[in-house]
Amino acid sequence: MNNLKIENITYLLLCIFCMLLPLFPAIIPVCIILIALSVILNFKNLHVNKIHIPLFYLSLFFYILHAVSFIYSISKKEALFDSEVKLSILVWPIIFLFVKPLNFIKYHNVLLSYIAGCIFSTFILIYNGIACYWEHGWIECFSGSYISPNFHTTYIAVYYIFCIAILMHLILKNIELKLSNIHIPKYVYVLLIIYFLVFIVQLQSKGAFISLLAILGINMFVVFKKSEIRYKKNLFVLIIISVIIPFLFSSNLRDRFSNSFSVLNKPIAELIDDSNKTKDGSAARKIAWYVAINKAFDNPWGYGSGSVKKILTDEYIKLNWKVGQEMYINAHNQYLQTLLSVGIQGLLILIVIIIYLLHNAVKSNNLLLLNFTIIFALNFMFESMFELQAGIVYIWFFICMLNNYDHPMLFLPIEHNPEKNENR
Repeated sequence: MNNLKIENITYLLLCIFCMLLPLFPAIIPVCIILIALSVILNFKNLHVNKIHIPLFYLSLFFYILHAVSFIYSISKKEALFDSEVKLSILVWPIIFLFVKPLNFIKYHNVLLSYIAGCIFSTFILIYNGIACYWEHGWIECFSGSYISPNFHTTYIAVYYIFCIAILMHLILKNIELKLSNIHIPKYVYVLLIIYFLVFIVQLQSKGAFISLLAILGINMFVVFKKSEIRYKKNLFVLIIISVIIPFLFSSNLRDRFSNSFSVLNKPIAELIDDSNKTKDGSAARKIAWYVAINKAFDNPWGYGSGSVKKILTDEYIKLNWKVGQEMYINAHNQYLQTLLSVGIQGLLILIVIIIYLLHNAVKSNNLLLLNFTIIFALNFMFESMFELQAGIVYIWFFICMLNNYDHPMLFLPIEHNPEKNENR
């Protein structure tokens, strides 16, 4: 088969993968296998992307730690399952080590495919809300887990936040893309940003909202420091206002933040009692963090892959925390989850990976990579995102893709017209 045709197949599969990612998680493993096969079929034209080598080795060491920890895991069955879940740590770096970098237009088309998938996913959220309201008549049906019963609210909110980061990237770089030879006007980017903001507020994820404010702050800094075009400054002021106003008028979101602060000073015994009665999420997180930190001090070298669930549940039983026992609540913090699983050595590698990505983003002026790294690094404080395919596949795909395409051609001055470089 012609090498060019295989490369186009890989490109098409990447677009399909990104579109399906927020829609049909069950199909994602099939997409990954097809992408890997398309790269293998192009073996005669394979080359090593030197820029990707450091991330490849860091990912390889991180996965090896999880694989080796199988030896001393107290739950071999869970360890085996955990190794399968975390295969993305190994698979995506290998794929992007050999896949030929996409040109300017194809790279952004992959990102647009992801945005399209997220837009379609909002229709599902709307349908869920209407169906719930039709059955129960609750106004709460249009918020939180009611609109996203089958997809963790924090994860889908994070997906939408990255959509906003991509749209900001397109505006800041003055990139005009085409959809079936029709130019996408910039006001469409603005409308989509506001559209996604509405759903982020309604999903009511505190961690996601914090990371949203963080990337808005970063992009505002870039705009006011580097942009001399007045409308862009006005645009980002409008975006900030679009975040603040819903927050002020969303009593549920305000109450969730207020409750989070109120649990900070409560003793663990009182929180356990409250959690058993109300299943309060903020109380559950503090209890899980408390238990996880204590167990980490007991064994800083880790308990082995797949052992964390049993280790934590045994402690929940001792504390008589029924909710934790029934729901098998994890550490709700990826840093603590990694520390418990593969020890301080694994935590250090994870931190080095984050620092490497941040350094690479700043050094190469890769604003998208910077935004994405901050998004997941902040959400690691509130969720164990490597425990679900929706988290680990998503994160490792995008850090590899964004890190792999940070050559200067993708980060051009405002005056640049990408159409002139379509064939570069």
